[in-house]
Amino acid sequence: MEKYPERLNNGMVRANGEITPFNAGDAIAALSAYCDAEGIILAPKTKARVGKSAKALLQAGFPPGIVVRACARAVETNWIGSVEDIAQEMQVLSVGKRMSRAQYRESLDEISHYIDTADSLVWQIIRGATHTNGDGR
Repeated sequence: MEKYPERLNNGMVRANGEITPFNAGDAIAALSAYCDAEGIILAPKTKARVGKSAKALLQAGFPPGIVVRACARAVETNWIGSVEDIAQEMQVLSVGKRMSRAQYRESLDEISHYIDTADSLVWQIIRGATHTNGDGR
């Protein structure tokens, strides 16, 4: 792990000159540097849990910047188990698709209205109007 590797768009330059992709270890190194600067002590178990989430996020294709910021927010809020949720919210926000509370309530109302109509398959199943075997049982 490099303490302060040179960052490139396509990877990280290691001490031996090799360029490799940004990885979970790099995310934890960046998080550790941030926490040191802020006076936050990271417990080994916290690093392990956050590192596991960072690895999953990077494997899913999340940008390194979002991964590191999500790790930092999880530590700052003590929501260590929510790194992936925080990153997902950051990613959705970064592409301009985050719903406001009002939009979310409107979406729930639309779905509820659809579910509560007699034409809805969900409505029919809940009320026993549809049977899979066709003979009424």
